[in-house]
Amino acid sequence: MVRPTILRGDGVPHMDILWTPWRFAYITSADGAPRPGVPKSLAAWPGDLGCVFCNLIASVEYAIEHGTSAEEAEAAGGLILRGKHCFICLNAFPYTSGHVMVMPYAHLDRLAKLSVEAAHELIELSQQT
Repeated sequence: MVRPTILRGDGVPHMDILWTPWRFAYITSADGAPRPGVPKSLAAWPGDLGCVFCNLIASVEYAIEHGTSAEEAEAAGGLILRGKHCFICLNAFPYTSGHVMVMPYAHLDRLAKLSVEAAHELIELSQQT
């Protein structure tokens, strides 16, 4: 069912309010985050790729390469499952409990640019959540 657009008095469409007070720390510190996506426990990774998800994966892989078990590093990064082309991770600041994200490893600006194999894996992993 499509909801009708309700305009406020100033002609701007009304938006529902999603009350998520646990996101306050994220919202108020996101611009000042030194390296977004790098969990504190994986802060030994020295890089910054400029992307929260690329930083997350790189910090997990760095920890594994430097002696942390894969299980421990992935848990620290909130990774649930790593596929060949995509991964599932917990949202560090979820809208609802259990909110996960299915992401491709490829840093692309359009889903249409994913390889067929990566696109299939993305959908297959999404169906598992």
